[in-house]
Amino acid sequence: MTNKQVKLESVIKGPKLPKSGLTKGLESDTIEDLEKYTQLMLEDENFANQEAQHIGFDQVLFQNVRLNNTRFKKVQLLDSRLTACDLANAEWPEASLQRLELLDCHLTGFRAIEAHLQDILFEECSASFAQFRFAVLKSVRFKHCNLSSIDFQGAKLTNVTFIDCDLGEADLSGATLVNVDLRGSKIDGMRAGVQELKGTTLDPTQALAFVRGLGIKVELAENRPAN
Repeated sequence: MTNKQVKLESVIKGPKLPKSGLTKGLESDTIEDLEKYTQLMLEDENFANQEAQHIGFDQVLFQNVRLNNTRFKKVQLLDSRLTACDLANAEWPEASLQRLELLDCHLTGFRAIEAHLQDILFEECSASFAQFRFAVLKSVRFKHCNLSSIDFQGAKLTNVTFIDCDLGEADLSGATLVNVDLRGSKIDGMRAGVQELKGTTLDPTQALAFVRGLGIKVELAENRPAN
């Protein structure tokens, strides 16, 4: 496969947002079960600690919105952008997230178990100790993110790129990786074996560290003792 082909496969689709006509705020301060929220501008709102099921957000701009400690089961987010939002310790099991941008968001301890993510950009986000166990990620890009101790156990990652991220102590045990690019990111202490890393691209320094992590001694040929 050529480099051009790999690049094309890694392209992600951005959110389809209207240029104008967004309604500001919600009629209520509470997120209700089964509600669908569309074409909204939510700025400086506080929904922390709320619980709801089967809710949807479509074409919504979230700006400095508090969603920390929320419990949203089977939430659906489409064609939306979240900027400087707090999602720390939120639990969104079986979430469906598609064509989203998360910029400068706080995601420490965020849990999206068995979620489905497609065409997502995470940029300048803090997501240490986040959990994406058994999730499906397709065409996702993490850029300049702190992902230390992130949990991808049993997840399926396809066309996922990590650009200048901290993946130290990340757990990829049992994960399936296809066309995953880790080059340039920190992977010290990453829990992943040969089977998990079959579908990844590593830079030479990462590859050397991984081989040494398997207990294989690596020395340059010129350092070999003379016979």
